[in-house]
Amino acid sequence: LTFNVLQTSKEKKKLIKLIKEKQPDLIFLYEVDKKWAKSLEDLPEYPFKRFDPLDNTYGLAFLSKKPVEFIETKYLVEKDVPSYELIYNGIR
Repeated sequence: LTFNVLQTSKEKKKLIKLIKEKQPDLIFLYEVDKKWAKSLEDLPEYPFKRFDPLDNTYGLAFLSKKPVEFIETKYLVEKDVPSYELIYNGIR
């Protein structure tokens, strides 16, 4: 599941409902700030999480049901625009 949460949105419960309905293995979210990250912490079916919340609309979140072999936050474009590099099931 890939989703732009729209940082200013207050619809956190709708996203949680969508995640619980669809049960994706991997989730990538964009425009994540600290409030969005906090709302995603209590998803026990996703034990592997990485949050890089930012107030500049470039924050990211990654959640996975299965182990992630490697995940690192990189800044490839700008110093305040994160990207993820990860290895999942042997795929980089």
